[in-house]
Amino acid sequence: AVDTLTLSVVWARSMISKQPGMSRTRNLRGGLFQIQPPPPFRDCWRPEAMHLMSDSLLLASPEGNQLLMINPRTGRVRRRISPESATVILFVDEESIVVAGPKKIQRLRRSDFGVVWATRLTMTDVVPTGPGTRLDDHLLVPLSDGSVQIVRFSDGQLTDNISGLRPAFSAGGLK
Repeated sequence: AVDTLTLSVVWARSMISKQPGMSRTRNLRGGLFQIQPPPPFRDCWRPEAMHLMSDSLLLASPEGNQLLMINPRTGRVRRRISPESATVILFVDEESIVVAGPKKIQRLRRSDFGVVWATRLTMTDVVPTGPGTRLDDHLLVPLSDGSVQIVRFSDGQLTDNISGLRPAFSAGGLK
């Protein structure tokens, strides 16, 4: 957090838990060159998973993959959501936060993280990837298989699933 008047740092938080190490690899001609392996998925900072609200900063933390609500003035953690309950932020508005975990989607009150509704996902082999899009009283949630789950925003009812928006690839080309 930066003070806009003095441009000084008020507080800081590391968003990447560790830097990947450099490794040496021998090429075919006997020379050495350095390569840097990509960091593990959960060790990467995901800035799209941050939401600055008037009174809090909501972010997905690399520390145990928890969702955190942080006081923007002090940097202290106000609330935590366990990874079993939520790993991705789908939607945020003035009153609520919609989050998803591997097995359910929840709408939470922004003020205290109280659950407004929780919906268990019916498909066990796919997970919400986020972010979602609100359209009237529906929330469109992208899933890991390329489909979109439609959830009624007012009560969490699963209303429809639009399957396969991504093309399936095979050795013979597009299916």
